[in-house]
Amino acid sequence: MNPDRHTTFYEVWDALGTPGDCGLCVLHRRRAHQFVANLFYENVNHPGLRAHWHESLGFGDEGRTIAAAEQDALGLSILYASLAHDLVQRLNHPPPKLHPARPGPLETVMRKTDARYLDEFARHYGAADVQARHAAGFGLCLAHLDAVLRLLPDPALRMRLCEAERTLIARLQSELQLFADKSSYDSGQPFGPEADAWQRALRKFRRPESP
Repeated sequence: MNPDRHTTFYEVWDALGTPGDCGLCVLHRRRAHQFVANLFYENVNHPGLRAHWHESLGFGDEGRTIAAAEQDALGLSILYASLAHDLVQRLNHPPPKLHPARPGPLETVMRKTDARYLDEFARHYGAADVQARHAAGFGLCLAHLDAVLRLLPDPALRMRLCEAERTLIARLQSELQLFADKSSYDSGQPFGPEADAWQRALRKFRRPESP
């Protein structure tokens, strides 16, 4: 067993084998859902988290989406009742402070989590088996590709990663075009693996945030 490969490495390794999705996105979503579920299960009354909740004005867009999917009506009611009470007090003293003073609890945790997974992928990308596993799968979305390229110190490794992603994107382009051609009213050809290419494109081309 490679002594440099620990639990985080194998999480990344397993996620890279996810069909039709960026492995680092898979890990992000998994951890984000776990955080929100744990928040509702045991932390809605945690004093430190409650203070953070008020300072950040609750969930951001991602947190609200996950919370809606969790459908924990009690947990949401407790947290947002507390936030509503705080906002009533703020609105009693105009001009009210309606901008978050800090990123939310979910955003704070996920920044650290994402950085750990990105660093793990970049640190091990020089290994032939990691390169092969990446190239044989979906690859990375554009946002994570951009982040990893910034972390790789070796120009040769950056070029290797770009070449692998270029091949993967070219293959996806061919599938998208094939889907478009078969969608023509006079085609008559049955759809094959390219049938979900448009869905994979939405995941692949998640763009980097503006600097």
